[in-house]
Amino acid sequence: MKRKLLLMAMLCGIVTFTYAQTIDLVGVGVHKVPNPNLVVPNVSNVDRVDVGVIYKGLSRTPLTTDVQFSDSDENNMGTLNTDIVIKHIFDVNNDAYYTSTFNSVDVGGINATIVPSSSTYSFYGFVYRNDPNATFKSFADLKVTAYYENGSNDPYVYDIPIETASDVRNVKVKIPITELDDTSRNVVIDITAGDMTRHIEETTYNLGDSFFLGEYMLENVPGDVEKIKVSIYSPDPSQGEGRGDSFFVSGVIADVDIVEEDPGCTLSQGYWKTHSKYDGEDKYDATWAQISAEGEDTNFYLSNKSYYDVINTSPRRNVYYILARQFIAAKLNMLKGADATDVQESFDKASYLLGKYSPGQIAYLKYRRSWWSKKLKRNFVHLAKKLRDYNEGVTGPGSCEEEEEEEPNPCLTSDDVIVTPNPIVTNGSVKFTPTHSGRTVAYMFNAWGQFVCPLYDKNVAEGEEVEFGLNARNYRNGTYYIKIWSGCCVVVKRVVIHCY
Repeated sequence: MKRKLLLMAMLCGIVTFTYAQTIDLVGVGVHKVPNPNLVVPNVSNVDRVDVGVIYKGLSRTPLTTDVQFSDSDENNMGTLNTDIVIKHIFDVNNDAYYTSTFNSVDVGGINATIVPSSSTYSFYGFVYRNDPNATFKSFADLKVTAYYENGSNDPYVYDIPIETASDVRNVKVKIPITELDDTSRNVVIDITAGDMTRHIEETTYNLGDSFFLGEYMLENVPGDVEKIKVSIYSPDPSQGEGRGDSFFVSGVIADVDIVEEDPGCTLSQGYWKTHSKYDGEDKYDATWAQISAEGEDTNFYLSNKSYYDVINTSPRRNVYYILARQFIAAKLNMLKGADATDVQESFDKASYLLGKYSPGQIAYLKYRRSWWSKKLKRNFVHLAKKLRDYNEGVTGPGSCEEEEEEEPNPCLTSDDVIVTPNPIVTNGSVKFTPTHSGRTVAYMFNAWGQFVCPLYDKNVAEGEEVEFGLNARNYRNGTYYIKIWSGCCVVVKRVVIHCY
């Protein structure tokens, strides 16, 4: 049996993740700063940067005419956006933000030219990264919200869908807040994940440069949680019940730790043959019961046999059973939880062929010489090898550690080697189906055991029929023996030459 313990040790020791997009947040206050610069750290894996400038003006103040964004190789006019969610009591109309997207960025960062500067308050950027080494993925609701004197009876709620996982994980919520000047503000935040809620009150911070980034962690969020709910409002008891201070939120980001899924491991065909209910309670693997209510007694496609009978049928010269036995083992491995990504396509093709042809139809192919019959047999053999590699841990998640040795394939016998006609009068042929892949050699010996000549010497595939010819005119009449070495199997076949 092939064990892949080293491979499994490597898999357990190295945490690998597929594509993981993360969103960093950078920002700076720009109140009365006409030409600010936004530095983006670690530019090597940046996919894009969405930048924004928050503008607030009273109804008597005109909107800024333009904001120019630039870096070393891009120069973009900012797009004016007024689709801000307004949470307010008093009517204030001239709120807006200017946005642009940079498809690349250098170490010099991104610059903004703001005219006039007196009504703009923050310059921020959402930095999207495609990082295969990240230990988290980011999910976001980047709607810009303006808060005006609203309290607990008028919060704004961000709903952020996240992916489910097989285990608990940590979630970090990032909230960018913009204020008009350097005075302190009161913000109440409730972050809910399933039955968990974290309550945060930011009541004493001083924004200083008009931009604040709050980061809040929720630990051990259940894997079945599909949404993070973030509720925000701005209480100010000095203003009366339900009143608060004004500020902006430019969106909410949830960084969700990636849970590494257990890919499982595979067990060989030999294991499944010896762990059914017929092998005793101490050896029974209950995965058999997942096939159907009949378990290993379930009918197997068109074979007129049960799953148990098929996996215990010697393939001999029928490639149907070579594929069917590996198919059953692969199916049981998948039911047991082994990742099937690498083999799913081959498994589906095998299922189609086994559902279309019976063992008798495939056995009949050995009498057919058409290109179609040869191609079909090759397909059976090819898919069997793919499934065998998966079951034995050569591909896929790797093999489980087994106590039992895998039962070897049966050796060729004299009955498996077909010589037609026999005796050979003019031309004859020798056919057999190897039970092992590798070098196969056939020699001719006379009746006294003396070497006569080589007949065949090639590398062959398990289950793929071998055929070579014999010309009676090349030999004297008499009895000969063909000796075949295939894998660790040796077989001798008696042949009579009777040439007139």
